[in-house]
Amino acid sequence: MSLEGTILFLAAVAMSALCSGVELAYMSANRLRIEIDRDKRSISGRIIQRYLRNPGLFIASILVGNNVALVVYGMMMNRLLDPLVAGLAVYGDTVVLVAETLISTLCILLVGEFLPKVLSKMHPNGFLRFFAVPSYFLYVVFYPLSLFMSWVSQTLIRAITRQEVLAEGSEFTFGRTDLNLLVEQAAMQKDDEEADAHNEHELRIFRNVLDLDNVKLRDCLVPRMDIEAVDVKSSVGDLQRLFVETQFSRIPVYESSVDNIIGYVNAKSLFSRPKTIREVVLPLPYVPESMKAGTLLTQFIKNSLSMAIVVDEFGGTAGLVTIEDLLEEILGEINDEHDLSTLVIKKLDEKTYRFSGRAEVAEINEQYGIGIPESESYDTIAGFILHYQPEIPSVGDEIEIENFKFCIERVDASRIRLVRMEITD
Repeated sequence: MSLEGTILFLAAVAMSALCSGVELAYMSANRLRIEIDRDKRSISGRIIQRYLRNPGLFIASILVGNNVALVVYGMMMNRLLDPLVAGLAVYGDTVVLVAETLISTLCILLVGEFLPKVLSKMHPNGFLRFFAVPSYFLYVVFYPLSLFMSWVSQTLIRAITRQEVLAEGSEFTFGRTDLNLLVEQAAMQKDDEEADAHNEHELRIFRNVLDLDNVKLRDCLVPRMDIEAVDVKSSVGDLQRLFVETQFSRIPVYESSVDNIIGYVNAKSLFSRPKTIREVVLPLPYVPESMKAGTLLTQFIKNSLSMAIVVDEFGGTAGLVTIEDLLEEILGEINDEHDLSTLVIKKLDEKTYRFSGRAEVAEINEQYGIGIPESESYDTIAGFILHYQPEIPSVGDEIEIENFKFCIERVDASRIRLVRMEITD
């Protein structure tokens, strides 16, 4: 084969490899990272942004370029292999054809498909940046042919399906997967110990924001039993005393029972000297306990609200949720006025602890590394005990669960208030 033929052969292989790699890199690339590169005004970022303004035509151009390269490769490979397999002609033309097909197919699969796609899959954004200029060149060269092929395909689809083909948007978008990938990439970039601690805190907050739509209100509400509320028929003096005792700035108001909360009172409204509580009751939204925390946080911000009543599937009050409760899902523990200030989580000695019944198992495990079993069936220490001990225990009862022994120190009619736990192993 002549020098020109060799150059054409190598160019066809390189072009096929480029098209295969760029195609997969585009499908796997992190869209948010592309936006960041563009905002940094990098040359590759601006180029990628330009040819990704019309993803359909870009992919079509790459496919056309790949097919052109394969046709040229086939022609040049035939010239290259003819003298090499000439000795097989004695066995017939079919044997020669099979031999040439196998050799040429294996070569192009390895060099033009497998290797570039492996590399582009490993580092899709880096692959796109590195080959931004040559891929854009192919996009420009094959754009007219791609435009024609796109028109033909859409015409055929309309003729066959009798439906209009939806026009592609002028911009691509990025989603949750892109954000998660960006977070994971940032987590692997470590500079120094102090920076790592700071970055880890920021990454945890970022992950919590992404996961907020997976958190249901039942997982972050103040339970019904812990709601400090006042009957609308109570006197204003009773309400004032409740504000003083609880140190709350907002107190829910119910009529007849806590299952019928009609609103709330802000402490500042008492300065207007109301004669009855009903005069200063402000409305509260009702939301189902299955609602996602992210959805409610959006509603709070949009409507300038800070509290909502959570109802169960039967319409009864399951609890209340404040904007502080939702922010805790992102930032971690916040001192919220509706949280119990007497919540006890205390280590007495190496194997003995004292916990409030409402203390969360996950928080205890994180703080002390005790290894109390966690389950979707319960969240708190009281729930853990009642999961294995269905009846409400009495003060002084000792309950052994796996390698933990619980001594009940305080209960009321319907729940466990305080326990002492000993690790028996």
